[in-house]
Amino acid sequence: MLCVGDGEIRINRIILMVILTAVIVPYADAAKRCMFNQNKFKIGEEVLNLQDHCCSLVCTSAEGRNGKPRKNKASLNFDFTPLNSCTCQPRPSRSVLNLTASLTPEELRRWGSEGRKRRNVGKRTRSSEKKGRQATKKKKKRGKCVFNDRKYKDGNIVEEVASRCFDLVCHVTKRKKTVVAVPRTDCTCSDDSAPPSPIERECSEYAQAFTPSHSICQPKNKACGINREGVNSEERELILREHNEYRAKVAKGDETRGSPGPQPSAANMMELVWNQELADVAQAWCNTCPSNHDCNECRRVFSIEGFVGQNLYWNFGFQATQVWSQGLQAFYDEVRFVPNTLVDSFFLVPTGGQIGHYTQMVWATTREIGCGATYHGPCAVQYPECKTYCCNYGPAGNILGTPIYEKGPAASKCPNGESKKYDGLCKP
Repeated sequence: MLCVGDGEIRINRIILMVILTAVIVPYADAAKRCMFNQNKFKIGEEVLNLQDHCCSLVCTSAEGRNGKPRKNKASLNFDFTPLNSCTCQPRPSRSVLNLTASLTPEELRRWGSEGRKRRNVGKRTRSSEKKGRQATKKKKKRGKCVFNDRKYKDGNIVEEVASRCFDLVCHVTKRKKTVVAVPRTDCTCSDDSAPPSPIERECSEYAQAFTPSHSICQPKNKACGINREGVNSEERELILREHNEYRAKVAKGDETRGSPGPQPSAANMMELVWNQELADVAQAWCNTCPSNHDCNECRRVFSIEGFVGQNLYWNFGFQATQVWSQGLQAFYDEVRFVPNTLVDSFFLVPTGGQIGHYTQMVWATTREIGCGATYHGPCAVQYPECKTYCCNYGPAGNILGTPIYEKGPAASKCPNGESKKYDGLCKP
C-alpha cells in the first residue's frame, strides 16, 4: 500500500501479510446480528424490501481493513437489482412528519406508526401552551436513531441512495426511533454500475485555459494493464460519507490523537459535495497509472476558482474488490503526527511523519471532491490486483501559513448555516 498527498509518500510493507492472514482467520456468523429499528436480523436476512426502488436492505458480514470479515460484527448494506430486470418507480413525495397515510401495512409493521391523533386541536389555553413549551423542550432531548452503530438525530439523512431515488431518514417520535425510506421527487433511477458522465469539455479547452499538459489531455497508459476504471455511484456515496464523517469527528472535537493531541474543534468546516468535473480530471490522471501527482495547472477545472488539491493512494495485493475505506482511513490516520497547534497556521511537521493527506481531508474551506480509480496489473513484483485511487479537492488545502480551520464550537461560524446531514459541519 502506498499513498501520496501533494508530494508526501507513505509505504506499508506488511499489507501482503495482512491479506494472506485474512484468509485463515476464523469467524462465527452465528454470533453476528444486525439491528434495525429495534429488531435483530441474521446474516443474509433481508431487513427491508424496497421493491419500488429496485433494491433491498440486507444484513451482511461486516468488513474491516483489507476486506477481512470482522469477528462477531455485521452491517446493513443495500442489494441493488439491475434496472434491466426491474422498473424503478418512485412514489409521490411524502412528508417525514406525516408518513402513516402513505405507508403500506408491511412498512407500518417494520417502521411503527406515528402515534395517536391529537385531541382538541385548535383549542389554546394557558395550560395547553405550557404543555406545548414543555413538549418543545422534551423534543430537543429525544433519542437518536441507530444505523450501523452510528447515531442520527430526528430528520437527519442516514443514507442517500440517489441511484434509486430515495433517502433513509431518521424519524423520532415520543414512542419510536425509526429509520424510514423517503422517496425523492423529480428523480431518475440509474444503475450503480453506470459509468460517470462523460467529460463535457475537450482537451483543447483545458489546454488553452490552463496548460497543454493538462491531465484531460493525457493518453491512457496501455502498458499497465488497466482492466477496469471509474467510480460507481455506490462508491461515490461511500467516499463522500466517509470524508464527511471524518470531518465531522474533527469539527466536534472528538479526535483525541495528535503530536500532541487532542485536535481542537472547528467552527467553519464545510460539508463536502461531489464535483463531477473534479472526478473526470482525477480519472484522466488515474488512467495514466501515475507514480506521483500531476502539476498544479494540470488538474485545474473551470467549475472551481483557484488551485485544486490532490490525494493519491496505491494498493498492491490479491483482492479485486474496491478498498476505498482502507485508503481513506490511511489518509486520516496521519492525524497522529499532527500537533494540535497546527490548525492556526499550516506547515510541514519536521518529525518524519506524513500529514498532507489528513490536512487536505479536513481543510475547512475545501467544499468539493471528485475521485477516479483504475484497477490494473500485474505490477509491483507481480501482484495481480493493483489499484490507483486519485481524489481531487477544491478549493485546494495545504496552503503554507494559512489555518487548516478556525477553532471554536462546532459549526458556530457557518456562512450558510449548519449541515442537515452531518452534525458539526456547515451547509455547503
